[in-house]
Parts: sequence; structure tokens; C-alpha cells
Amino acid sequence: MGERKTGAQILRERLLELGWSQSELSEKIGSSPAVVSRWLAEFRKPTLEMAFRVQAVTGVHAQAWLDDPCATDADDTGKHAGLSDQAASKLAATGND
Repeated sequence: MGERKTGAQILRERLLELGWSQSELSEKIGSSPAVVSRWLAEFRKPTLEMAFRVQAVTGVHAQAWLDDPCATDADDTGKHAGLSDQAASKLAATGND
């Protein structure tokens, strides 16, 4: 069995399929190209809110980012990087078991 792909790998592949640049994705999700670049380089992963924005425009499920070992962008601001009850409920509502 092969290794599980990271959220960044899945997103890179999806951007190629869509023919979108990092800048185009950043515009669609209300972020900066530099932030998207950090995600795709696997230096950072998106906050849960941003992961849901990515999911909404690309179809890459927010769950793809949860098990990645890199820190979330929220870690830089001192916010708790774990799931709140509300966030966990929102993730469960997306149909992922």
C-alpha cells in the first residue's frame, strides 16, 4: 500500500487539474499568494477555516490537512490549533466519517 498523500500534494494536483495558479487560488479564498505558497511547500498548513474555503472552491476535502505534521498558520498567532467542538461538528457535517 502506498503512502498517504499530504494535503499540499493533493492540492497541488488539484490546481494542475483546474489549471489554476497559486495566485488564482489565493484570490478565490481571500488569502495571499505567499500564504498559499507556504501551504504548498509544506511549511505550514491552513487553519480549519481556510481549509474549508479551499474545499469550497477546489473540492479538496478539509480533512486532507488535519493529519499533516506541519504547524497551522494559527500557531503563529497563538490560537489553539486543535478542533473546537464547533469545528469538529462542521467537519462531521461534510460527510467524512
